[in-house]
Amino acid sequence: MSSVTVKKELKIKFRQLEWLIIAMAGTTLASLHIIRYIFLNSGAQITELQIILDWLFAMVIIGGLVHFSFREISKIQNELIEKREQANKAENRIQHIIDTTQDTIFSIDCEGKFTFISKSAETLTGYHSEDILSMNIQDILSTEYHAFVSKQLNKINDLAGQHLFIDIKQKNGVIVPTEVSFIPIKNSSGQLLGYQGIARDVTERREAEKANQEKEKYLQAIANVGETILETTAEIPYKAILDILCKASGSHRGFVLFHDADYLHKQIADKKVYFSNEDNNIQRDCSQSPLVIIHDNINGNGDTTKTAELLLQNLYSDNTMENMTHNDTMTINSHGGEITMLMPLIVETKSIGIIGFNKPAESGSWKSVHLNLLLTSTNMLSQAIERQITNEQIKQHFLSLAKIISEALFAVDPYTASHQQRLAKMVCLVGKRKGLISKQLEWLYFCGLLHDVGKIAVPTTILSKPGRLTNEEWGLVRSHVERGAEILRGMNLPDNVTKAILHHHERLDGSGYPAGIKGDELSLEARILGICDVVEAMSSHRPYRPARSKEEIQAELKNGKALKYDPELVDLMLEMIENDEFSSCFQQQDSE
Repeated sequence: MSSVTVKKELKIKFRQLEWLIIAMAGTTLASLHIIRYIFLNSGAQITELQIILDWLFAMVIIGGLVHFSFREISKIQNELIEKREQANKAENRIQHIIDTTQDTIFSIDCEGKFTFISKSAETLTGYHSEDILSMNIQDILSTEYHAFVSKQLNKINDLAGQHLFIDIKQKNGVIVPTEVSFIPIKNSSGQLLGYQGIARDVTERREAEKANQEKEKYLQAIANVGETILETTAEIPYKAILDILCKASGSHRGFVLFHDADYLHKQIADKKVYFSNEDNNIQRDCSQSPLVIIHDNINGNGDTTKTAELLLQNLYSDNTMENMTHNDTMTINSHGGEITMLMPLIVETKSIGIIGFNKPAESGSWKSVHLNLLLTSTNMLSQAIERQITNEQIKQHFLSLAKIISEALFAVDPYTASHQQRLAKMVCLVGKRKGLISKQLEWLYFCGLLHDVGKIAVPTTILSKPGRLTNEEWGLVRSHVERGAEILRGMNLPDNVTKAILHHHERLDGSGYPAGIKGDELSLEARILGICDVVEAMSSHRPYRPARSKEEIQAELKNGKALKYDPELVDLMLEMIENDEFSSCFQQQDSE
């Protein structure tokens, strides 16, 4: 009923009551006047007119007072009605907010029993709101949060304004992650009466946070794969890359299968492929094809390798993988309850193999973020393989060029050309015994082939002169290291290669040439090149002297140990000379 209708009804009732009171007052007053006229008018003569006038006068006063009183009462009543209406509207608005808000608003007493609950609690808990009012808050909490919430409720002073993240167990058993805030309710004397609270379903927020974490994990994995590839100095660390991708994608096994063995031959220096897990390391000659690299987190073995090889053969037998391009994927459900995700390794528009990942079938299909991770990393790996193949081709071109230049020197100075070829073999033997990696050995071999290339600028008559050289002639011979370095700088070689050739006649004590540098200024490559140059030169026949004996060579090394030559290299060279390990370097000379 509207306030206007209520006011009208009250106005009518007040008017009726007002006239009733006036009528009753008029009747009572008339009765009093009649009694007075009959019983009290003993002597004086009171006329009827006077009685009527007195009654009218009294009734005017009484009517005015009653009318004024009821008017004031009506005003007060109208104000009360308006205030009640405003209160009802406010209450309705608050109730509407409570009923329509997605957050659940509730209150509980000190024992945790619900005393109020909003309608949205039915969605949050699965219980009817009336049923919740007969329950305790512990009844809807996940078991592991019972003690936690009780403990937090006891922290009255610290509780207000804090947010607790707890799990609510719905009527059907589903766990809902929830954010709850509690505010203590106290009376005027500060006595605790209970708690008011707001509960909010944070499932979407948790999912968003989880998605962000997955994205961060994905980006970090991409960065780690990129960093691993960029740090590669020799062969690509397939096992390390597979380990990163398996952990990031939730796969328990990763593998790389090469269909074309030639590509792998060009990039793996020791010609071995590794099948890896925590317990086994199996090696196999990579001349066999297909080639397999496996990273296994769960008891990998040779059977896994055979299965992977069979998979590769089957996929290529019907051109399935060869027809795949970048960003293509293939999913295979295996008989062992696993799902296998396959992606091609594309190099120069050609599929040279595949990279694959296994995971249990019950874990579901790969998420899009995982697919992006694996595809991106596969493309990075393909590019790394292509880049290594290109680098290998460039190295081979350099080595071929070095051999051509070395052979061309034969027409100018046969002794120098043969010396360079023998020295190239010697420095590789020493470098390998020293523990250098394949990339260093390759450049060291290059240095050996071209360390005397500067002699092309020295007249042949001086190089082959049988007698002692003059100071001027000796100066021209010494200039060959600088001339050689100048020639090689135009080839854009690594700096350590050019410096090794420039410094191979320098000595630890600074007695060498061309700059007289010493000590730590000499690189390991320059030290190896220098000491091998001395040994090879003393071992070979020259126009102006015969070859030195083994004892003379050993004496030179011992006398120059720690003075002119690196002491560790001297000890290594003495051992190799004693074991006749350099004999293969002079076979060509002997045959000639």
